[in-house]
Amino acid sequence: NCNYNFKFTNIQSAVAYAQLDTIYSRIKKCILRHNTYKKQLENLRYLKVMPFNLKDWNVPLWTSIYCEKKDKLFDFLKKNSVECRKCWYPLHTQKPFKSYKKFQNSEKIYNRVLWLPSSLTLKLDHIVHICDLIKKYYRVTA
Repeated sequence: NCNYNFKFTNIQSAVAYAQLDTIYSRIKKCILRHNTYKKQLENLRYLKVMPFNLKDWNVPLWTSIYCEKKDKLFDFLKKNSVECRKCWYPLHTQKPFKSYKKFQNSEKIYNRVLWLPSSLTLKLDHIVHICDLIKKYYRVTA
């Protein structure tokens, strides 16, 4: 049996309400960050920046890449002081939802998706540096 409580507390609601004043500048930063990653990495054949439909106001809160050698790239970036995150485990592998059925697409995506640094305070020159490291990694390991 699995139960979740997704209610907001009064404090969480107050924090969210206070942040509404800056929502449009935050959205612009997210879009700029995503577009910078996309432009910097567009010519690499070993990875693809996952698309967002920005015209319909899908906001890229983080930038995901679909890449080859995800774990080795992750380790390389970590060794170079760049903190990324691996994609969440597929839902069907989580304890409350464990099944004997294989979801091959979910597992394939899990094994190839990496989230790049996506803080609102991330500077453009740092994004370029991260992209340069990724390019270096794939030049060396290609």
